[in-house]
Amino acid sequence: MKLSSVDKTQVDEINFEVVVPELISLAEAGNNGFTWGDICTNSDSDPLVLTPLINVCFHFLHVGDGVISRASFNALKCLVLAASSYIHQENQHAKAWIKMAESVLVPLSRSGLQCRDIKTRRYYILLIRELSRTLHDIPSSNLCGDLGILCNDENNDLDFFLGLTHVQIHRRSRAFQRLRKTLSQIDSEELEAKISPQSLSNILVPLALHPIYECKTNSEEGFVLDSIATLGAIARHLSWSKYNHMLWVILSQFDRYPEQERYSVGALCAIIDGFNFELTKQNDDSSIPTEEKTSVWNSLENRIIPKIEGLLSKETKGKNGKQGKTIRPAVILALVKLFQKFPEEFFVMKLPRILAIICDALRNKDSNARDVARNTLSKMVCSMDMKYLGDVIREIAVTLNEGYKLHVRSATLHSILLQLSSVYEATPTDKLKKASVPFDDCTAAIMDLIQDDLFGVANERRESKDTNVRFVKEAGGNKSVHSVEMLCTMISFAPSKAGNGKQSRSAVHCIISPLLERLRLPTIDAKMIRKVTEVLSRVAIGLSNNKSLTASELFPFVYATIHPFIGSAAIATQNDTLRLRTVQDGASAPKLTGTSRHNMLETIDIKAINEPATITAIVFGLNLMNACLKKLDIRNDESLRMMDPFVPMLTACVCHCRDTDVALVALKCLLVLLRADLPSIPSCSKSLGSQTLSLLTVSGSSLNTNHDLTQACFRTLAHLIGSQKNIRAANATVMMEDDKHGITGGLPLNAEQMKVLISLVQASITDSDQHNPALNLIKVILMRQYASPEFYDLMESMIKLVVRSPKATLRQQCAGLFVRYLLDYPMGEERFEQHLKQVVANISYEYQEGRISGIILLTLIVEKLPEQLLQRHSQILFLPLVLQLLNDDSKDCREHLTKCIILLLKRSSTELLRTFQDYCSRWSQQTGPLRLASLQIFGHFIDTRADFLKSSSLEISWMDRLEQNLQQRQEADWEITYFSLICVEKLIKDFKTALIQQTELLVGVTECLTDPHPWIRLCSSRILNAFFISNSATSLLSQRDGMLFEIVRNLLFQLNVSEEDHNQDLSDLVIKTLTFALPLMSEHPQFCYAKSKADDDDFESDNRRDPVFWLLRRLSQIVKNKGSKRRMTVYKCFAAFSASNFDLVAPHLELMLEGLHRTSLEAKNEIENKALSQKRSSYSYSAASGIPNEVLTLLEDKCTTPSDFLNAYAEVKRRALTKKRQRITEQKVEAVQNPQVATERRIKKQENNKKRRKKRADEHRIERGGGEKKYRMI
Repeated sequence: MKLSSVDKTQVDEINFEVVVPELISLAEAGNNGFTWGDICTNSDSDPLVLTPLINVCFHFLHVGDGVISRASFNALKCLVLAASSYIHQENQHAKAWIKMAESVLVPLSRSGLQCRDIKTRRYYILLIRELSRTLHDIPSSNLCGDLGILCNDENNDLDFFLGLTHVQIHRRSRAFQRLRKTLSQIDSEELEAKISPQSLSNILVPLALHPIYECKTNSEEGFVLDSIATLGAIARHLSWSKYNHMLWVILSQFDRYPEQERYSVGALCAIIDGFNFELTKQNDDSSIPTEEKTSVWNSLENRIIPKIEGLLSKETKGKNGKQGKTIRPAVILALVKLFQKFPEEFFVMKLPRILAIICDALRNKDSNARDVARNTLSKMVCSMDMKYLGDVIREIAVTLNEGYKLHVRSATLHSILLQLSSVYEATPTDKLKKASVPFDDCTAAIMDLIQDDLFGVANERRESKDTNVRFVKEAGGNKSVHSVEMLCTMISFAPSKAGNGKQSRSAVHCIISPLLERLRLPTIDAKMIRKVTEVLSRVAIGLSNNKSLTASELFPFVYATIHPFIGSAAIATQNDTLRLRTVQDGASAPKLTGTSRHNMLETIDIKAINEPATITAIVFGLNLMNACLKKLDIRNDESLRMMDPFVPMLTACVCHCRDTDVALVALKCLLVLLRADLPSIPSCSKSLGSQTLSLLTVSGSSLNTNHDLTQACFRTLAHLIGSQKNIRAANATVMMEDDKHGITGGLPLNAEQMKVLISLVQASITDSDQHNPALNLIKVILMRQYASPEFYDLMESMIKLVVRSPKATLRQQCAGLFVRYLLDYPMGEERFEQHLKQVVANISYEYQEGRISGIILLTLIVEKLPEQLLQRHSQILFLPLVLQLLNDDSKDCREHLTKCIILLLKRSSTELLRTFQDYCSRWSQQTGPLRLASLQIFGHFIDTRADFLKSSSLEISWMDRLEQNLQQRQEADWEITYFSLICVEKLIKDFKTALIQQTELLVGVTECLTDPHPWIRLCSSRILNAFFISNSATSLLSQRDGMLFEIVRNLLFQLNVSEEDHNQDLSDLVIKTLTFALPLMSEHPQFCYAKSKADDDDFESDNRRDPVFWLLRRLSQIVKNKGSKRRMTVYKCFAAFSASNFDLVAPHLELMLEGLHRTSLEAKNEIENKALSQKRSSYSYSAASGIPNEVLTLLEDKCTTPSDFLNAYAEVKRRALTKKRQRITEQKVEAVQNPQVATERRIKKQENNKKRRKKRADEHRIERGGGEKKYRMI
């Protein structure tokens, strides 16, 4: 009767003061006559008499009041524990308690899982957890004991039920992830325990279904996806009846929740993916065993599949209101996967219908619908076997055969190949069998469609200027060229096995032969040559990325492809010509090891090699070779023998071909071949070096337009100059030949040519955008230590480029090369000092980027110079560095200057350090910038040379100066105070003991906590936090009475700031410091009192002289004023106190609950206000209610008994309700006694309501897309 009592002063309100104590008494085991067991004992030991009380408690779980619902949950939780104890006693009453649990507790708990209120459903989930945790050893599938494997009492983070009820959404997602992991372990038999189908279908499935229909914001998408994946994992463990029911429920919900269709489709696909039932069974009744359909097959074919096929497409409405039709791609893919589980005959029967639906969508005039269909078809092809690719190609070739559909067909083919390229790889040649590869069999058909798009009717429509020709989105771009590239990536590269299987030619010939045949046409024009050239370049790229490509197949194929266009001009003997005329597939190409390869330079037909069609074919072959040389393993002997004949041929292309593309690709191939020790290289290096310099000279006048050829020439010359093989003189014959060509000193160029080369290098790094090859050439020349006046002038220009160049990479590389020159090259003292002064002058360059590069160069010099040389010139470096550090406005420049000064201090001797220290001491006695410079340099001294300060005993004198700076902070600039605090912070590491003795200095640090400048507050907070987290906090606080109180008070001032001044880093630091200060305030209260302030107002009575009480009272006062950032910081502070020292704050629990209750109530009122927009309500709940609820849960868990928390929470709510009623009474009295003031208050309230309604109306209009309000002209 007491649980049903109502409040006599309010209508339909529960009597709070009667119901809550009764519920608390049910949860307490010590009150005789009021526990569940005592009630049952007084009623002849039949637990079923508890059913009315249990129903009332379950009803109270739905009450919005937090205290009543929590008390009811605790009572039910205590009932579960009592039932578990009686059940485990194994006496005559155990079966009655089991019956009560199976018939009352578990059904009510399961039914509550269907509740739509998240907070109420949380209690039911936790009740299920208690049942599974306490009854896990009872052999009954109706008591949820099999779910005990999902509980973890040792680590709550690994508990599924606690994770699923967590406030943070990512923790709930993680709970679903752990559930999937547990189910997978059950599949792999890593866990011996099992989960019954009843628990899976009645408990876990509803929990996984709720997010699909409840979550609607983008932030909850990850949580929903995890729940969908969990549904799929659960489906694999269900029986067919449960699986069929769950699948039908999802199918029937499509029309009820159209706005959640995306998630419903995902759930449907996940469940279909979990299908693992037998579709056929053996019929042993007849003499011949046959396969017959199971009930699963019949149910799918007659009921489920027709329902899913009805969902393959849906009606849509366009922006102009026209009705349209589109497909559901996820449903189609899931249905295809389901068909693949049937026998092959069933799949072959169903596939044409699916292809017809998709191809019908490809003919849709809506481009978005075509995009969806194209992506669906691509994914479907990837999920099927490659033997069905021919059916797909044939279907799109027949369906999309005219008009704009030709462009759609090419785009569809491109999408299919693009999707296949991510999952399909070419079959290696060593694994090819006599049977044909399904993908290679489709190459000819695919190439026909591509050629039709490139050279056929589709190309004519694309290039037509007729306005009547319909233009579609798919006609844009050049997808067919990319399709050729992807096709070449996926075919099996085996030209030598062209006759295998049913193929008359290999797949690579199906691609290249039609293109090369077009080049042989006598009527080919320049436009067609350009198009074929582009396609062949993509073919070369695709083949170079082919995983099945090998060197033994590549080199003969490249030679056999290029040779028909070069003809007999490249071969010395007629016999070689006759042999190569028979080359069809590359297998019969000569090994190119004869003596004629050395005479190739003398037999080139210059006229034939410069024809446009010939150049196109040669460029294709060379591009293919260049792309593959860097990826193939060419270090074996066979590959080297096959590459050697290419050296004279490539050299001939460089020397005699007038086309720059041929020369460029030939040089790129030669760069790879020159790295190998090939026999043909020495005989070609002289001509190659001279001709490369000639090409570089010709292109030097157009450095900004012919970058590739210029850079290739630079790379070739760098290799020739730096090659060790060119340095050695193999024999006297070679030396005589070198002298004949004017090559001296082991260089492939003479002195005049080197002058020309250096001038070209200087012009390249000054004017060209591509400077890396030229810089590499300079690096090679530095390695050879080549000296000339032109080269010294080049180094002079490089030191200017360090700061003047607009490119950061060029400045950096020039700095590195100049340092190498400065260290390795011979030079006099005067030249060295001149260079050093120029480097020092560069650190004061006008522009920031140049100054940074100059400082980096100086840092490299300080780091690399020999120690003696550095000591001799340190005076030249130190003072300019300090002056620039003081005067530079750029933060980045100051950081680099700091690094340079620190490096200089590290490498300086003791005498130099004394000199630098004397400078700092004199500067510290000055005012303004010089004092600031002394503080910065002293900070660097502490970081780098603390040993020098200790040996010289300079720390005390500097501490006195820092103390003086902090005392004069009101008069000085804020920078002086800030850098003084930085020095104090650095002194903590090595001089903590001496620093603790400096009481006045630390008092000044404490006063800086309330400084207006945020940097000063943050730095002083870091200093004090460093003391608190160490073991020296007690020693520090004992130096001065009341110092702990001053620190805590000033830290609280940092928290009590406006929202605009809130600093998250500072707030986190304050929370950490207060957490460490809390136990000190409890253990040493004398640290909080000053003798002269014993009667302070903050400690009026004996109770309020408790420092912990004072701290919590101040924090509770801070949260009274609205401000989400300030409140969240205080609540985090409460959480930190409770997690680390709950026994200290437990006596003052009501002070923490007061602010938490106020914030939760405000958030609840905002959510329940129907006029608020959805965006604002969700933001208010997540930001203002998430952390308070989490802290409330933490406090409840930390309490010794649930009644302690509930009593404190009830008292807080009772006081709040009393204050509210008192406030209402005062307003009514005021309305009678002073009606004018009451009227003014009502008017003000009405105005605020009008403003609020107008603001919300504007928000709704903006959400609907209305924008600003428009006025009609009259």
